[in-house]
Amino acid sequence: MTPPWAVVPFLVYLLLIAALPLFWARFWDSNWNKLTVGLIAAAPVVGYLLGGPSDGARLLLAAGSEYAAFITLPTDWVKFESVAFSCCGDLLAMADYWTGPLPCGSGCSCGCCNPGNAVCAYRIVGDCIEFLPHPVITPTTTLQQIDIAYYAKPKPLKVASDTNAILERHYQIYLFGTVRYGAMWGMDDDRELQMTTRFSEAVAVANRLKEDAQYSGAPLRAVLQGF
Repeated sequence: MTPPWAVVPFLVYLLLIAALPLFWARFWDSNWNKLTVGLIAAAPVVGYLLGGPSDGARLLLAAGSEYAAFITLPTDWVKFESVAFSCCGDLLAMADYWTGPLPCGSGCSCGCCNPGNAVCAYRIVGDCIEFLPHPVITPTTTLQQIDIAYYAKPKPLKVASDTNAILERHYQIYLFGTVRYGAMWGMDDDRELQMTTRFSEAVAVANRLKEDAQYSGAPLRAVLQGF
């Protein structure tokens, strides 16, 4: 039977999730910091399961299997460019309307994963990517490696020292965008129209670099979709 104290780390973790974004937002922005907080909160229960009940390890593995199909999306995620197997580069299918069951063989063309227990598709659920069909993890399971390329949001400029790739390489976007919105509030229609044209041209130049990189083979994965 699970001891009553085991719920305490969970409650502490919930409080941290609610409080840290409010009082320590810059710390909470980092996914590594989120992972560290989660591991620290889970450590007492994991230690109890591994050193306490005889079937603790089995329970821990079973609980891990339930979450193995889900990965939290990066906070700067906009959309995927590709989700592929690391071993052969085969793309996973997008299964937005999956209701199950989803038949699957080896998962990829090289067949390096466990037949009948391989991921072959994915979908977006809330702020997570869910891999399908759900893998069943056992001590003999060969874990699949997935490469994900995605479009990222520009890093927000919160303080004077902040910067991002757009500000460094395409500062005109911020310049024309700021003047454009200033003209809107100042009801200067002529200036607003002029800056809107300049802003659109600057965005087009930035996105053209992505297209050029795609044809040249350069690993550029950034695109501006507007503010």
